[in-house]
Amino acid sequence: MTTVAPILNLQNIPFIADVIAPMLPWPTHIVELADKMAEVNKDFDKEKFLKRAIKNWENQYVPPAVDDSIPY
Repeated sequence: MTTVAPILNLQNIPFIADVIAPMLPWPTHIVELADKMAEVNKDFDKEKFLKRAIKNWENQYVPPAVDDSIPY
């Protein structure tokens, strides 16, 4: 199966960094997304995107409550 590169224009990038990236479960997924975006757009500034997207992810991330009590 061949994969067709999606159209990615520079106007979409802030939306992806501000809205889509914070929805991803972990920052490593943002890095993977940035790698794919760089493959389809030679003008894509990966470092700038990562800085913005990861900052937005960190701002909305709420660490899960960990119950590490020992029940005995």
